[in-house]
Amino acid sequence: VTFDTDFNVTFGHFICFDIAFYVPSVELVVKHGVRDFVYPTKWHSQLPFYTAVQVQLGWAYGNDVNLLAAGASRIEYGSTGSGIYNGRKGTLTSVIKLNENERRIYVAQVPKYKRTEQRRQHRTVSQIRKHVRQPTPEQKTQTTSSGFVMTRDYIEQYTTTWMSLEYAGNATANVCQGKLCCHFELEWNPLLNMEIGNTKIFGYRLGAYDGWRNEPNVDPNYIRNCGIFACNGVTLDDCGYMLSPDQLRFNLSRILIEAKYPKSQEILLMPNSVRDNLLPLEPSQFEWSVEEEEKSHMLSVRFALAKTESLSNLLSFAIFGNYYDEVCTYGSGSPEKDLECGYEPTGDGAAQLRFFGTWLHLLLAVGFIYHLSK
Repeated sequence: VTFDTDFNVTFGHFICFDIAFYVPSVELVVKHGVRDFVYPTKWHSQLPFYTAVQVQLGWAYGNDVNLLAAGASRIEYGSTGSGIYNGRKGTLTSVIKLNENERRIYVAQVPKYKRTEQRRQHRTVSQIRKHVRQPTPEQKTQTTSSGFVMTRDYIEQYTTTWMSLEYAGNATANVCQGKLCCHFELEWNPLLNMEIGNTKIFGYRLGAYDGWRNEPNVDPNYIRNCGIFACNGVTLDDCGYMLSPDQLRFNLSRILIEAKYPKSQEILLMPNSVRDNLLPLEPSQFEWSVEEEEKSHMLSVRFALAKTESLSNLLSFAIFGNYYDEVCTYGSGSPEKDLECGYEPTGDGAAQLRFFGTWLHLLLAVGFIYHLSK
């Protein structure tokens, strides 16, 4: 849905969980060039990757659009979080109230975008959408001292490795699931005013997820995610919650995630982060790049903490890839399917041999039929 204004701006409009799906939200950007959106929502925040303002900023940044997000404020249901975002320039104003419900109008001066043409550069292939629903673990909740109720994402489905923070240190790790491999680099130092030994165990898990995400009562979507998330203990059950007040804190002075993501007909790659105040990092605080690899249908993605930054209150930091219905994702089907979706052979010998063999069999079959007809 779109509507025009008397100040020469066309707004797109979608609601609530539409932000997690290609239709109608991203489709308006890609197919119709809409750059300004209004978004009323009653979002139910989930750690570590789905809190309200975290999702709103990531979506606006990933699409490079203006987003005016008006969130319902009902902390007893985990609903809070509103903001006005100016694409790659970040937040103009945002709020997430954890201790009270409120009714308030937030105002910002929003720069105008020029409406763009259709962005897609590959062939559109009509396809019946196949939703794959898988069993999911029971969803866990956390209630803060102020009464804010928050659920927890299904991080049990991730492949993870534990990274304990002990004194000063650094770590490098690779974590893979399915066809997705994530490279992590971190450096940290304990805060000087904290005494090690008198506080709870604290650390991060480095995780990879390549699969369908199933949320109750809504359609699933396909996610490829490389993420870091905070834990109050060494087990996965201790992760994905707000940190305890007596938690030992560390300054993270370096965070880097790198991964290769396949191209797709429907895709949105987003920087995803949140601190313990449930607000995300702003574009001035991180580095983000997406580059097409030569002779490949892969995207090289890099997400890093800015060199001038250090963090002691980070809950999550991730390259979040939403592939929606997994329509025409490179490498997810046969070579013939890749060709139908507009992906030419990449130039490697094996790929060329596969495609040459396919066409050779086809030509031989046609020749045989022609011979029989004579």
